[in-house]
Amino acid sequence: MRWLLRIFLMLLVLVIVLVAGLFLVPSDHIARIAAAQFEQATGRKLTISGKISPSLWPQIGARVENISVANADWSKAGPMLEADVLSVGLDLSALIGGEIKIRKVEVTAPVIRLERATDGRVNWDFAQNAGDAVNSQTSSTATAQGGAGGGLGTITLDKGTIKGGTLTFTDHANGAAQTLTAMDATVALPSVGGPADVDFAAIINSAPVTATGRIEPLNTLLDGGVVSVSLEVGIGKSAVQFSGDAGILPPVAKGHLVANLSDTAAIASLAGVSAPDLPEGFGRNKAAIEGDVTWTADRSFHLRAGAITLDANKLSGDLDLATVGERPKLTAKLKSDSLMIFSPGGAGKATPGAANGVAPTAAVSGWSTTPIDVSGLAAADAAITLNAASLKVGGITLGPLQVTLSNDRARAVVDIAKLAAYGGSVTGQFVVNGRGGLSVGGDLRASGLAMQPLLQDAAGYGRLIGTGELSAKFLGTGNSMAAIMSGLSGQGQFGFTDGALVGLDLVGMLRSLDVGYVGAGQKTIFNTITGTYVIDGGVLRNDDLALAGPLISATGQGSVGIGTRTIDYKVVPSALAKADGSGGVKVPLLIKGTWDDPKFKLDLEALAKEKLGLDEAALKAKLAAERRQAEDQAKAKAAEALGVAPVQGESLEDAAKRRLQEEALKGLGKLFGGN
Repeated sequence: MRWLLRIFLMLLVLVIVLVAGLFLVPSDHIARIAAAQFEQATGRKLTISGKISPSLWPQIGARVENISVANADWSKAGPMLEADVLSVGLDLSALIGGEIKIRKVEVTAPVIRLERATDGRVNWDFAQNAGDAVNSQTSSTATAQGGAGGGLGTITLDKGTIKGGTLTFTDHANGAAQTLTAMDATVALPSVGGPADVDFAAIINSAPVTATGRIEPLNTLLDGGVVSVSLEVGIGKSAVQFSGDAGILPPVAKGHLVANLSDTAAIASLAGVSAPDLPEGFGRNKAAIEGDVTWTADRSFHLRAGAITLDANKLSGDLDLATVGERPKLTAKLKSDSLMIFSPGGAGKATPGAANGVAPTAAVSGWSTTPIDVSGLAAADAAITLNAASLKVGGITLGPLQVTLSNDRARAVVDIAKLAAYGGSVTGQFVVNGRGGLSVGGDLRASGLAMQPLLQDAAGYGRLIGTGELSAKFLGTGNSMAAIMSGLSGQGQFGFTDGALVGLDLVGMLRSLDVGYVGAGQKTIFNTITGTYVIDGGVLRNDDLALAGPLISATGQGSVGIGTRTIDYKVVPSALAKADGSGGVKVPLLIKGTWDDPKFKLDLEALAKEKLGLDEAALKAKLAAERRQAEDQAKAKAAEALGVAPVQGESLEDAAKRRLQEEALKGLGKLFGGN
């Protein structure tokens, strides 16, 4: 705003010279005189290469074609101002009375080049030039007192206009550059020390920008003071309204803000970045903010008693945004009654790409292959504490919850301090890492979960009833849900109590050896199910499943394809066993197929082999027993015939030898002893 008023008032010197001498000398002489006076007043060279046309009625003034004003001597960008036409009209009666009332100032098709040097100098500050008459006569107070003009009074402006202008701003200190095209602007200053009304429109980085406002008083603002400001800015279809106090040297503001920021494409274009592909629930279709705001001299933004709307989500709280540093950083404490977030690319769910008119790519086994864009994580760091009464993520309903979200260089970490879920609770950490690609991971613990509604909402699977105790550590990489699920790795354990397997009657299946005990109305009651698992390459492997129930027990092992959404599992149930665990019926059950349509098959071949093995072992044992019995009977008859009785541990042969030895000794005794 300051540069706009300075340009208008700077050109006033030119108009006064032109009007004073236009009717007395030829126009080319007037042009030279005006240029000399302008340069003496501002230190800048003025060039008039077109026609000069005077006017007396209804206003005294002049129309000057093809003018240019030189830039600061340190600039290499070309003239500071070029314009096709400059028209100025003054109130003649006021001028006679010593007061300058500018009825109009019109600048057609100007090209304005504003610059800031590396040492902080600015090219619109004419105080840095010799012969600074304009700066003393037409200072930023928008008044002129005395000077070369012979004692001018106060200056007012009914309407100053720029039509079809182009403005460039270059900050050589940091290399930043900005260009405004198709610029139309009007400024009205009807009274000295009173309000100034501003109307502005331009195209900035392909984004249409408009501004309408009132500044009161303008002279205090231009002198570096803080004044009352009401302003409405439009960015595409977005609109920002501010009412409060503001200053420009340095830029500061404090007041009430109402902002509709739903046109994210226009806002991103204005900032010179690509529009983020936001999931629904993060401001994809609607974004708004209202509250008391402060913008400080160190370029930090503060919101108090704020109300934030992101699609259907409404949050309240305070936030602070620091803009100085490598990246902006957002710090916030927020709360909400209910939050809803739609997962990007979930199985069978709409994806952000489709909503933007971009057709998602084909899904692999139910997981979407549409790329997930997390580039927005690199835009700013964050430390956000959120409390919500409920949270819906995709089809999963959670809450109340207390979480902390921290984002550091595109790595977002959600720390879950409190999260109620399906009658139980969840704690732990979830990570989305957007550094050099996308990876997701977590370390989560859950207890007391009602498994059937949870699995139904999360995966459309409602066959498990019971209370769950779960833990999981996992990591997945890839730029889509399909890639992440297909490369998932991790480990964990599970335990379910007091529930049922719906759609599967293992007891009936074992009794009848019929897999028809599957489907509606069938179930297997259990007391506990426990096990551990590992995940590698998107495949979950479990080898220690143990099920215990009132009528059945079972063990199990196999794999679940998380990436392919398939299952290949073997359960060995045992039903109708005796109290000591022996006996009963045991038939292996094979479960194969997809999650949506698993196939069940009794492994009768394994059962037959097991039965055959048991029968063969029993026959061998019987034959061995009969052979031992026959041998014992034969030995007894031989001992009786021989008249020997083997002592314990002595074989029949040894007993016979012992008897022969005894008989031989008796015979020798008779021979030598005569007995």
